[in-house]
Amino acid sequence: MRAVAFIVRDEVWGTYETEVAALKIDEAPNAFRIRYEGRCAEGAVIYQADITGAENELVFAARVIVARDFRTNRTGFVILHPLDGCAGCPVEVEYVDGRKELAEFPSRINPYQPFFSVRAVKHEFAPGAFVTARLEGDAFEMEDQRNWSDASFKTYVRPIGLPWPYELKAGQQLEQRVSLIIEGRPRTDARTARADKTEVALGGVAGKMPQIGVEIPAAEGVASRSNLALLRALGPGVIVGEAQRQLGHGRSEIALYREIADAVRRRRRGDSLADALGGGRYQGRPARQRLAPTAAARGDPVGCACGVPASADRRRSAWLLH
Repeated sequence: MRAVAFIVRDEVWGTYETEVAALKIDEAPNAFRIRYEGRCAEGAVIYQADITGAENELVFAARVIVARDFRTNRTGFVILHPLDGCAGCPVEVEYVDGRKELAEFPSRINPYQPFFSVRAVKHEFAPGAFVTARLEGDAFEMEDQRNWSDASFKTYVRPIGLPWPYELKAGQQLEQRVSLIIEGRPRTDARTARADKTEVALGGVAGKMPQIGVEIPAAEGVASRSNLALLRALGPGVIVGEAQRQLGHGRSEIALYREIADAVRRRRRGDSLADALGGGRYQGRPARQRLAPTAAARGDPVGCACGVPASADRRRSAWLLH
């Protein structure tokens, strides 16, 4: 397993930061327990987290109280299975109706959800050792995160086929639980146990890395323009901008992105990330980064944030830096 998280998202998929209070940690020789209160969205969502660990089981539980009406695209647990040891490998899926299926994690990027209405996912994480992730409190489903340049399979709450955003009503309570159960023990490879050195052999060129892009929210445009040395050192192949008409964005934001893109295109030889960070030229917040969308790898223009009508402005919302 790569991660287990309880997240609260707004109606445009932004993830709220959690304010943690009343943290309590209890430890024993073979077990532990962590409890805390989490507050999100200025106190609109409050949850009591209870995490317990024993030799063969790790349990994450959350009891949610909605303080006021709140619109969300997702509130609940998500878990991540890594690609390494999962992609193309067998998996046992238990569904909410009790059925079980022997299947495989997708080996190639799957544009659709491989599994719906999931209750539990079991796979072999090492020879002879298995982990079961049991998800309770709602219906979960899995998606292939490689579609968004993340090396994982995400199992998340609230099926994406249901309407979103949806509203949680004041006074509403939710309870969710994720249990990770370990079975068996990894077999020891005698040859590995005796090895006193590791040999590494370099191969040939296997392919070409996709372009790397930098997404700059409109609120961070001016700060990003003030830190062009850092942006040049990153060497992005695409700049992705935000232009949402309903937020008042327009020609000034697009002109600012054009200025940044042109400046980054003129990347100076010798610019380095170490120089940009250590040379006293970096001030303010850096732009958030993510791998460029698939369209950018094809050399097509990249659209800006959702909610913008198709127009010339939309087509100019990003510039490839060739």
